[in-house]
This record gives sequence, C-alpha cells and structure tokens, in this order.
Amino acid sequence: MIEVAILALLVPEVPRLLDVRVESRGARRALRMTVAGPLEKADIAREGEELVLSLRAEARPGLLAPSPAPPVEGIRIETSGAHTRVRLRLAESVPHELQTEGGQLLLLLGSGQAEAPQATADLYRGLFPAPPPSAEPVEAVGEAAGSAAPTAAARGGIQLGPLALTPSLAVSAVLADSTPVAGAPIEERQLYIEPRLGLDLLLGSAHVTGAYTARLRRGTQVPELSTITESTTHVVDAGLELPLGAFLLLQVGEHFSTGYLETDEVDPGFEYFTNLGRYQRNELTALLRYTGPGRLGLELGGLYNEVDLEDEVPGQPGVKTDFFDYEIRAARAGLFFELTPDLRATLEASRFDTPTPEERPLAESTLDRLGLHLEGELSPLTQADAWIGYEWRTSPRAASAERFSGLGLGISVRRELAEGTTVELGASRTTRLSNFDENAYYLSSSVFAQASRSLPLELSLRAGAGYHWNDYQVASAPLGEPRADRIFGWSVGLGRPLSPWAYLRVDYGRQERSSNVRAFENVTDSLIVQLGIAKGETR
Repeated sequence: MIEVAILALLVPEVPRLLDVRVESRGARRALRMTVAGPLEKADIAREGEELVLSLRAEARPGLLAPSPAPPVEGIRIETSGAHTRVRLRLAESVPHELQTEGGQLLLLLGSGQAEAPQATADLYRGLFPAPPPSAEPVEAVGEAAGSAAPTAAARGGIQLGPLALTPSLAVSAVLADSTPVAGAPIEERQLYIEPRLGLDLLLGSAHVTGAYTARLRRGTQVPELSTITESTTHVVDAGLELPLGAFLLLQVGEHFSTGYLETDEVDPGFEYFTNLGRYQRNELTALLRYTGPGRLGLELGGLYNEVDLEDEVPGQPGVKTDFFDYEIRAARAGLFFELTPDLRATLEASRFDTPTPEERPLAESTLDRLGLHLEGELSPLTQADAWIGYEWRTSPRAASAERFSGLGLGISVRRELAEGTTVELGASRTTRLSNFDENAYYLSSSVFAQASRSLPLELSLRAGAGYHWNDYQVASAPLGEPRADRIFGWSVGLGRPLSPWAYLRVDYGRQERSSNVRAFENVTDSLIVQLGIAKGETR
C-alpha cells in the first residue's frame, strides 16, 4: 500500500499522457498508452489513410511517437493544450478494438489468429552448448541488452483486475548428431518441455512486468552425461517502469538464471562450451532518464552482474569446469538528442569493472567505452539499433599486462521489403573475459542475416545464417601462436498456426566450429519439431 500512496502523490489533476508503445498482444499487435490522472476513454475515428485516437489528456513534454510495426505503417502524435491525437497509418482492412485497463488504453489490431513463432537459439541449447552464431549485442548499462531486459508477457492472457497472466507451453522433439573432430560422434534424441508464465501488473502509473521459464530436457541417449543433458533450467525476469513526475522515468530490471547448457549466460562469446558445471547468474540493472521540454535529454544507468559456477564437472571428480566465477559492475552516462520523433541519437560513456576473480586473478580488468547509439526509425520500413564507438580494456594482473584499444560495435537493422517479407542484418565486435591459457580476454566478432516470408496456406518461412570468430592475444605454448576459433551456422524452418492458441514449427540447423586447437572442433546437425500452446501469447 505504501507504493500506491506514493504513486497517488505523483498523479496530476489534469490527465497526462506519459507513454505510448507498440507491443505484441499474443498474435495481435497493440498500441499501449499510459495516462496519469482520471482516464477517459478515447474517441477513435478514421481519417483517410489514418486511424485517429483523440485523448482528453496533455502529452508529457518530450513524448515521442514509437516506431511502427506491421500492420501499422506510421505513427504521429499531435498535441493541442489538453487534447492529444495519436495518428496511425493503417489499412482499413485491419480490425481494431479499443480497451481501457486501469491507467492504460489498449488499441488491439488484427484478428488474434496465432502465428508460428521464430525458432530461437534456446531450442538448440538443449542439445549442445554452443548455439548457432548471431551478432551478439554490445552490453548496455541500464537499458540492459539481451536477457537482462524484462521479457514480460503482453496484457492479453488471464485478466485479474490490474494483473494479467499469460501461461504457455512449448513441447519439442529434438534429433541431433554432433561429430567432434577429436572425439566419438554423439547422437542425441530428446524431449524438450518449456512451460512459461508471463506477468503484467499496473499500479497507477507504474508498470511491473515479469516472466518465468522452465526448460526440462528428458530422454537423453547419452546416459553418462544425463546430469547435464537431462537438466532443468530456470529463468526469471522482472522489470519496473515508474514515471517520477513529468520529466523523469525510472527503469529497473532483474534477470536470474540457473542451469548447465545456457553457456552464453556465463560467456556470451562462446569460448565456454566444454566441461560444463551448473551456473547461477544474477544481473540487476537500473536507468534514470530525464526528458526535458526540448529535444535534449540525459540518461544515467548502472549494472551489477554476478556469475557463480560449480568447480567440477558433475559425475567427473577432479575435472574442473572450463570457466570461473566473476562479477561485473558498470556505470553509464548518456546525452541524447531526438533527431526526429522516431529516431534518437545518444552520445554515451560507460565503464565496466571486473574485480579480481579468486579462481583467475589475471582476469581482473577495466573496460571503458565511448560511442554513439542510434535507435529508432531510419525510414517508414527500416528500424535500427546501432552502437559504434571505441573500447579500452586494461588487465593489470595479466602476465603481459594486456591492453586492448579498438573499434567496438553492436548493430541490428531490420527492413520490411514487402508485405509479409522481413530481413534483418547485424554485426558486433567487443572483448570478453577469457579462461584460456594466459589470456585475460579475447576479441569476439560476429555477423548475421535472417529473413522471414509469409507463404500460402498460412505457412511462414524463416531462414538465417551467421559467422562468429574469436581471436586471442597471447600465444599458446603447444601451438606456437594465439588460439583462433571460427563458428559458422545456419538454420531454416517452416511454421504454421493450428488455431488461435496453437502452432507447429519444424526447423533444421547446422553448426560448424573450427579452431587451431583441434580439440575444440565439431559439427552439429539438428532437427527440431515443436508444438506450442499459448493463452494470449505465442513465441
């Protein structure tokens, strides 16, 4: 009740539109508008090519229109005193429905027919540790990239007043063959069960989100590895978004994960993929954003990431796991400028400190970054999230006092080529902590491309490929040169909705890992057949 009382003090007498977002509501797209103050239902009307929502509320100074997503082709926000109009460029054939929930308005678009989800790396992690390569984003501080960001389900599931719950279940049959160059081939056949529960809670102007996922693997064909291959992974994400008056916004995120096979939770660059132990990861992020009446704004963020790993491989006494426990503490400051209502440029500086790990002191390091972050709509059909800058990493305890300075980047560009066709391209380059020989870090780079296409009979085709390479600085004595790893992977799949609450997917993928360290080479082929059942959301 204390939180509700505090929020009540922040609610203005005149209704104020605080936020406008485009989100997924199960198989439908939705526009979510958060209003502080007495909420009146919006008027909605068609004006030519646009669907217009008229709100009796003031727009927060500096409020930007979100980037559109199909079937929405464009979004504009017009203000006039105590009235605000949100204009959506939208085909007349698209059904729409307006709902009021607490302090929010929801405009639901589309028919609600379930769509077959895109195959993700999570499916492949259930077999072999290294997932198909992709362009891993450069970690952000505050607005945490990847898993630290809340993965809340949409408000389209089970409604309990201001609380929305979205349960779902995915069941996959997995067939895979892995051929290590320096070992015996492995044939795996597994049943992969993944129940999920999303949470969405409105408390005045505060928005709380959460998600829990369990990944159960059963039926391994490799009994000696059953502790790992038949393990259960638990993942919890939570987030809070709280406006603090007219100009300040607080965002807090929490990510927790424990398991064996999600090796990128421990090492996002994929050096760690052998001699696995159970890990536990906890990451907390916070961001405070000031948006003034003009186009300029300020962001301050912080991050704490802790990874704990078992010392020995289960079932193999005396065999050490191939990575180590560590902590990362980070801070970030950014000055942003709104180039257009849909495009923001941020000049940002950040520092990541890794205190001395007890198991590997030479991994102590400091990473500084200075760069430009561009996020938003480059054109009506092109979305971009790109960071490019310079990195400095210092490892004072390494034998050679290793230092790195060079280009850092994390780029993702998504383009709608035609109705039903989407292409995404990406690239990344950054340094990662290392557990190999006398290397304190390694340089990790990647590129990827993926595309999706709607086909007749409600089928959807998705295909992708990626190339990932890791380069080390210190020569290994047995090699006479630094280690170098290369990972190439591709996948192709078909999906189809079976009903408004069920879908079916079939995906085939191949990954080839090569290295000048022969023991690290392998080839993996996998076939995954997945049936999904969802209430209000599909993946």
